[in-house]
This record gives sequence, C-alpha cells and structure tokens, in this order.
Amino acid sequence: RVNKPAFTAILGIFVLCFSMTENIAKITPVPAWENQMQIAIANATAGETLMLTESGLYLESDLITQPLFPLTIMADPRLHEPPIWNTDGIRIIRARHDLTLQGIKLDGGGEAIHAISNDAPKPNTIIINKCIITGVTRNGITSGAKTIKTLRIQNTIFHHIGDSGISFRINDVCRNLEVSN
Repeated sequence: RVNKPAFTAILGIFVLCFSMTENIAKITPVPAWENQMQIAIANATAGETLMLTESGLYLESDLITQPLFPLTIMADPRLHEPPIWNTDGIRIIRARHDLTLQGIKLDGGGEAIHAISNDAPKPNTIIINKCIITGVTRNGITSGAKTIKTLRIQNTIFHHIGDSGISFRINDVCRNLEVSN
C-alpha cells in the first residue's frame, strides 16, 4: 500500500530537482585556434556561455552569425591578457538575439568593416563588458533597420575605428543606450 503524502512529497522533490537542472547554464570551454569560434557557436545551445580559455588568437575565416537564441561569449576570468577574436571576413559577429561579450579583444585587423553588426529579427539586448574593439574600417557596433532594445557598453575601449564606435543608420533604432566606465 502506498502512503499518499509521502509519495506526493517524493514526487514533488523529484520534479523540483529535475526542473532545477534544466536552468543551470552550460559553460563550454573554447581553445584558441583557427575557426574555433565558428565551431563552438555552431554547436551552442540557447543560453549557453562560451568561455575563451586562452589569451591567444581566435582567428575566424569568415563572419560568424549568432543563432536565433541568447548567447554569452566571455574570456576566462583567470586570464591575464584578453583573448583576441579576429576575422578575415567583413564583420566579426552578426548579432541575431540577446548577446553578451565580456573580456574579449575584438580586432578587425584593419580589414573588417564592423566588429558587431545587429541583425536580430526582434528587439534584442547587447551587452559589451570589459572589451576592446579595434581595427575596423567603419564602425565598432552598428545596427541598420533592426531595433536594439538595450545596448549596454561597460568598461570597453574603442580605438583604431574608421568612422564611429557606435553607429545607428536610422533614428530610434536603439531604445536604450547605456555607456559607463
């Protein structure tokens, strides 16, 4: 014979534990090497954090397009020098959803037009924290006709930028712009 209150309590604990494991963020280490970012992003899942584990060069042969889900890309906080994300393409990354970048040097190498280009189909949030954006021929961060809900730039350095650090091609494309050091 089953004790209903005890069975209900055990079932409740099981359901709670199972639901909590789905909310734990997945962190995937990404070593420095050619096209490692492309591979990591292609295999990422919604809400995942890609952790750049080396201070070396992450060289990508083409533009990386973010999948249609939130993504965080960050340097391992134990690194003494920021990882350098470079591209042979025209942009380093095209944002398609909520995107957080932290502790990374985005270097266009004097060839890329933009470091971050927003092309999200729905208003999104882009957070850039403790990054260096350099070596692009036009704009560090840009958005054409796609609305950014919030663009938050914290403790980030822009240098060797061809035109503007931040550029919006039409009025009111960014609802909230927060810049702080």
